[in-house]
Amino acid sequence: MTRWTVIFFPPAGENHSPEDFIDRIQPVAEAARIMQHLNAISKLSELRPHERPGVKRFKKIYQLTCGNHRLYFDTDEGRLIVVLYACRKRSNETKKKDLDQALRNLANYYRSK
Repeated sequence: MTRWTVIFFPPAGENHSPEDFIDRIQPVAEAARIMQHLNAISKLSELRPHERPGVKRFKKIYQLTCGNHRLYFDTDEGRLIVVLYACRKRSNETKKKDLDQALRNLANYYRSK
C-alpha cells in the first residue's frame, strides 16, 4: 500500500502552526479524530481527498471539516500532504481570513523549499 507523508507547515513552535493548534484541542478525542482523518487520507493510493467525507476543494487547497474544526491542506511532489492551517469552526461558512492564512502558509511553504 502506498502511503502519503503528512507534514505540518509552519512547523511546531512557529506562528500559525497547525500541529501546535491540534495539540491544544480539547477534548483530546477530537484532536485524535482529526489525526485519524489525516491518516486515512494518507493511505489513499491515488490522492483525491475531495472524494472523502468532510473534504472539499477551496480555491487551490483542500478543507477538511472534522467536528468543530477545519484543517486546510494541499499536496506536493506527488507523495506529500502539507497541512497548512487549522482553526475552530464557528459557523457553516468558511471564513475568508482562515482561507487567506492557509494560502499565505502555502506560499511560504513553497518559498522555503
